[in-house]
Amino acid sequence: MFTILMPIHEIIVQRILLLLIGVQTEDNLNTEIEEKLMPDKLKKKLKAKAKKKGFKGKKADAYVYGTMRKTGWKPKKEKT
Repeated sequence: MFTILMPIHEIIVQRILLLLIGVQTEDNLNTEIEEKLMPDKLKKKLKAKAKKKGFKGKKADAYVYGTMRKTGWKPKKEKT
C-alpha cells in the first residue's frame, strides 16, 4: 500500500482522515493524500461533512479546524 516507511501515527491519522471523509476504497488513497497537501479541497469536503452532521456557524468552523489540525495541517499564523 505505501511505498515508503511511515511512522505508525501518520498511518493511523491517514486512516482516520479517510474514514471521516467517507472514502471506502484504496483507489482513492492517493487522491486523499494529495488533498492533504491541498487544504482548500479538504476544507470544502469537511464543511460539507459538518453541514451533513447538522453543525452550523462556529460549531462547524471548529469541526473543520479541529479535523484539519488532526491531519497535521497548521495555520499560517498561530494564535498566541
